[in-house]
Amino acid sequence: MNKGVLAGFLIGIILGLSIMYVFSSGLINPVPKSNSQVSQGVYLDIGKKVFSQDDYFLLKLINNRGSTIETGIDIYLYTLNGGNWIYSDKNPDAWPIITKKVKPGETIVVLNFSISAFKLEPGTYKIVKWVTDTQLNQKIILETEFQVK
Repeated sequence: MNKGVLAGFLIGIILGLSIMYVFSSGLINPVPKSNSQVSQGVYLDIGKKVFSQDDYFLLKLINNRGSTIETGIDIYLYTLNGGNWIYSDKNPDAWPIITKKVKPGETIVVLNFSISAFKLEPGTYKIVKWVTDTQLNQKIILETEFQVK
């Protein structure tokens, strides 16, 4: 067998396994689980649970934990469909792309947008946000649900 063909074959296997790992580990489009880790002092606040098409959506990250939280681009929108959470194709390019450290006792605005601008149809939605406790180097999954009428 030609050495170039063998090398290409091995690279293909390694690349394929790497891609499978990334998707199965939840690093891309993580599927929220009903038994997600309890946030213990850090949470998302949307102010209310039911929105109309005329409303603005203000998502805050509140850190009442005893350590600094780092937040970045890990934010995903899901739609409830037949009892299952489905990753939404309405995830906008406007999600924040900067990394920010949130000290204990601080609150930051993570998202601020018009419901109508995102063309969210009536239904139940969930925002899933990953943050990291910098002291423990621990990933935490935050979730909040809301409805659009």
